[in-house]
Amino acid sequence: MSQKEVQEFLQKHPKEWFTSRKISEKIGINHGSCTENIRRLRRHGLIDIRESGKRYCHEYRYKGKKKWTQLKNYTTSLIC
Repeated sequence: MSQKEVQEFLQKHPKEWFTSRKISEKIGINHGSCTENIRRLRRHGLIDIRESGKRYCHEYRYKGKKKWTQLKNYTTSLIC
């Protein structure tokens, strides 16, 4: 599954925080794939991260529309 699916899910829920496991369950993808896609989004500065209170567990949320537009343009340039 693609990074775009994770991106779109977070974009639809900009005020909510989700663990990678919860995101993978909601959109129906493998947890490992979801974690890798989150890592890419974090690397580009497109999502916020916080500790969830559980050991080694983080929560993520959508950062902002401007950054998503930048990612869309970046991703499009890679494909073309």
